[in-house]
Amino acid sequence: MLQWYKQYDDLSKNFTKVFTEKNPNVPFLAGDLQSGKYDFFVIAPTSSNTTAKISLGIGDTLLSNAVSMASKASVPVYLLPCEYGFGTTNTKLPDGRALNLRIRKEDTEHIERLQNMEDVYLIKTPGEITQVFSQHYDILTRATC
Repeated sequence: MLQWYKQYDDLSKNFTKVFTEKNPNVPFLAGDLQSGKYDFFVIAPTSSNTTAKISLGIGDTLLSNAVSMASKASVPVYLLPCEYGFGTTNTKLPDGRALNLRIRKEDTEHIERLQNMEDVYLIKTPGEITQVFSQHYDILTRATC
C-alpha cells in the first residue's frame, strides 16, 4: 500500500526500522507483542480486507496475526479502519483523482464485530493516534511543562 500511494520513501526517511512482510510470522511481530516488548499496538489505517480478517479471527497476514497474538496477550490494539460507517465516503486514488466508495453492509458488520472484541479499540481519525499515546504515556503532559 505504501508504494501504491507513493509513501514508502517518506516512511523510510523518517523511521530507522522499516520491515516488509514476508509471511504472517516474518518479521516476528507477534512474538514481540506477546513478550511485552510493546505496551499497545496501533494499525492506522486498516484496509477493509485486514479489518474483515481481524474481525473474523483470521491470522494469515502479518497484521491480522499480530492482532490475534496481541489480543491473546491482553495487549491493547487500536485500529483505524479505512471504511467506517455505512453509506458513501470520498477518497483519493494514488493519482489524485477522486473516488466515491460505497461502504457495504458487510463492511459495517466487521466494524461492529471489532467494537465488541476485548482489548480492541477503534479510532476514527488519524488525530486520535496522539490521544492513544498520551493515554499510555504522559509524554504529552511532560512536553508541555
